[in-house]
Order: sequence, then C-alpha cells, then structure tokens
Amino acid sequence: MANEKDLDYGAIAAVIVISAIAFTGIGAFYVRPLWDKRKAKKLAAAKKASLAKSVS
Repeated sequence: MANEKDLDYGAIAAVIVISAIAFTGIGAFYVRPLWDKRKAKKLAAAKKASLAKSVS
C-alpha cells in the first residue's frame, strides 16, 4: 500500500472528473440513441399486436 504522502489527490480528482465527463458523453451520444431505437421497436411491435387483437 502507498503512504498517504505518496498520493496525489489533485491527479486522482482530475481522473475522476475526466472519467465522469467521458462516460456522460458516451451515454448521451452513443447509448441513448440505441435505447431509443430499441424502445421504438418495442412500441411498434406492441401497437401492431394490439391492433391485431382489436381487429380480430
């Protein structure tokens, strides 16, 4: 284990902040559109199924 004197808290904080910004960006611009497509697909399938039930 490292001594407390050896730890650079500024660098640790910078890594945490940069990681938070990076993961937020990835979530906003990559993961969210994938979830929206999947949700739209499920909604379309549900509407199709309910339409088929109401017709028959």
